[in-house]
Amino acid sequence: MTQYDKIKEFVEEYFRSDDGRHGPLAEAITDYKDIFGLEGDLLGEALLNSDERKNEYINKESLLESLDIWESHLRMFPVDVQVWRAKAIDLMLLDRYSESLEAIARAISLNPNDGEALYIKGRVLIKMNRHVEALKAYEQGITVDPNCISIWLEISAVYILLGMKEEASAVLDIVDRLVKHEECVQKNDY
Repeated sequence: MTQYDKIKEFVEEYFRSDDGRHGPLAEAITDYKDIFGLEGDLLGEALLNSDERKNEYINKESLLESLDIWESHLRMFPVDVQVWRAKAIDLMLLDRYSESLEAIARAISLNPNDGEALYIKGRVLIKMNRHVEALKAYEQGITVDPNCISIWLEISAVYILLGMKEEASAVLDIVDRLVKHEECVQKNDY
């Protein structure tokens, strides 16, 4: 098994066991970053810290309760994009992917420039094994938010799943540059 095959296996496992965090993907790419010719620990640090959700595991009962709350809220405020996103995430975590896709489509219809909604759409499509469609959602998300490290990481992971090593490597180079830029800004931010 080549190193590239190993990282692909890790990425596949990441999507199978996804709990909304980038930990397993981060570890896989960090462990095998020599495949991509990356230097330093910046990429690994970005991957480990790029998760926007950092939620602890939520049990099914809690998710169902949350769904009731979101649905009640949406009856009163049907244009609340954040609640449509939250509903989509909960449905995805409950493995109700078609419903999740409908909820996130509603959020995107309300705000087509919502990078987070496009990110969620990609996640749901990955869960449905619709990798090419997920890639399109992520690419649309990057046009809205070109500096979103999480979306770039997802694009790289999809390229890995599709066997597109060179494309994955190019995307990880972008992530590395974004992380270096972000560190520079934080360093100079008083």
